[in-house]
Amino acid sequence: MMIKKALVACACFMCFLSMSLNAQDLKNPVNLAHDNHENSSGLKAGVLGSFPQHMEEAFWADAWMPYATEDTEYSIEGLPTQIERNDSSGKTRQLFSYNDQGWLTQTITQTWIDMQWQNQTRTIDSMNEDGDYLGYTFDTWIDGVWVLQDGMAYTVQKEGGLTVEMIISVKRPGLEWVNMQRYVYTYPEGSDKASTFIMEVWNSGQWVLNLKVEYTYGDGSIEQLGYNYINGSWTQTSKMIETTGEYNSYYLTTYSNANNEWVPSGRSSYEYDIHGNQILYLLEFYTGGWEPYMGNRYLLIYDGTNLIQRISQLFTSSEAAYQNVNQTDDWKNTLKEVFSNFHSAGVLITSEESLNINSFPNPANEMLFIKANNPGGEKKVNVSILNMTGQRSFTESYSIRTGTQQINIPVNQLPAGVYILHIQDTNGRYLYNEMVQIH
Repeated sequence: MMIKKALVACACFMCFLSMSLNAQDLKNPVNLAHDNHENSSGLKAGVLGSFPQHMEEAFWADAWMPYATEDTEYSIEGLPTQIERNDSSGKTRQLFSYNDQGWLTQTITQTWIDMQWQNQTRTIDSMNEDGDYLGYTFDTWIDGVWVLQDGMAYTVQKEGGLTVEMIISVKRPGLEWVNMQRYVYTYPEGSDKASTFIMEVWNSGQWVLNLKVEYTYGDGSIEQLGYNYINGSWTQTSKMIETTGEYNSYYLTTYSNANNEWVPSGRSSYEYDIHGNQILYLLEFYTGGWEPYMGNRYLLIYDGTNLIQRISQLFTSSEAAYQNVNQTDDWKNTLKEVFSNFHSAGVLITSEESLNINSFPNPANEMLFIKANNPGGEKKVNVSILNMTGQRSFTESYSIRTGTQQINIPVNQLPAGVYILHIQDTNGRYLYNEMVQIH
């Protein structure tokens, strides 16, 4: 049991490191520095960018017991502007604000007290024109004013569009802003994927070497070698291999050093369906074979492209794996969410004057191509690529001449994942929507 606990701690740390500084996203590492808000209940979008406006939640106690409801309001672009939740503890709501690029800039949480909404907390997010995340501040509402509690800031230095240095500073209640970590990235000649990053920590007024990670890119895989700075030199302490599968599924395998040989020790699996919704997370340990330790599974029901029900199930081989959850021998129900009253971000037009549009390849790697057949008369269109939180990762306007025209969009600067391609006319009417996977 002690060995397993140690493995859990190691695996959780390395998963955190990998998720925070994923090599596929080191082309613009600062984008990974913040956990952006997803739409209501963390759902992914359907092909037409459709999201549920109502959700009913129930928990499992030998039967499904109703517990909460959520109602979500959206902008025309499909960005959530308000989420109101009603459960046994009362009513709460979140109010979201965005900038012109569709990036989340403010989140206010309120509770319903004495027949009115009262402010509780506020998070303000900052980013530059390139979409690089620059940090956040967290405030609480005290005696009618917002009072700063804590925050985090990212200072980024770029060369040729690539991040070469990032300094993270933190603010804690009652204290001033202080440096915390510094990351330095290096890139192979002609590549936008980092081969190495070095992390330093701020200690006694100076930067101190702490961690180094080296990346080797293969066909659908990334090898990550971790080193700690010990007694004046780098000592290898970890090895991970990330493998990308179908529909943005990926598998992270950790290795441990036994008798100077790296052998498998743990594996985290993340699987998604064709719509981009997660269907499985599983943590396994290697003891001569892969042994499941804990995980979450999601049973999804669709009506067309709209997700109308999600049942969450839990598996754990240890009572200590999740607080207040007993050991289970099989997948057990935990939560059921039923979604309805779907909002569609725009309406597709199908008139004879509309453009005949196709996009390829899918999945895309370096370039995404859009081929438009215009039956007559020059038309202007707006092309946007949205990530799964509804935030714009790319936007540009084009003029489509009579005949067939191809638009080439570079996507190699976007983090790997599932995106929605939107094409609108100048009146905001939707001409084309497509789910696109980018490697």
